[in-house]
Amino acid sequence: EIDWLAGEVIAPFMKSHGFKRRRLAFSRPFPNGFDVLVLQKSSWNSKADARFTINLGIYWSKAQERISQPASGVPFSDNHCTVVERIGFLIEPP
Repeated sequence: EIDWLAGEVIAPFMKSHGFKRRRLAFSRPFPNGFDVLVLQKSSWNSKADARFTINLGIYWSKAQERISQPASGVPFSDNHCTVVERIGFLIEPP
């Protein structure tokens, strides 16, 4: 269900706003870096119950260079970002 949601619902919306997709990750360049959105599947997912967390990140090129952690190419992981925020529990569990 999460793969379907990412491909059929989220990807077209993100593409219309300049994002490129790699699996469950989306990245969009801006003049000084990248915006990153990652859907992280729960380790406890089953066929009856699928959950995910939204990880948002901003990658600032100059800041990453200063701390000697520049990304090679386009960052598609929030692990490479300068600032990260996790969004979970948007919907109360049933």
